[in-house]
Amino acid sequence: MLLLPLGLVQHLGWGAFPIYVILATIFTITERIGNRTEEPFEGKLEDVPMSAICRNIEIDLRQQLGEDSVPAPLEPKDGVLM
Repeated sequence: MLLLPLGLVQHLGWGAFPIYVILATIFTITERIGNRTEEPFEGKLEDVPMSAICRNIEIDLRQQLGEDSVPAPLEPKDGVLM
């Protein structure tokens, strides 16, 4: 990213600076999003809610088997379902 303005300045002049800022921002945001979502099973806010999925599977299986002791589904805490 540091060498990009040097390549653009020949063709665009001072108009290369705003383009560089926009491209650098897009690449930085994309990198940060990739780092946050590359491991979906760590238990972070944007990860896959494995506990809730497993609980729903357990509830479905117990209902199909006709058992009376069916646990309640997990509820979100502070808007996050884990």
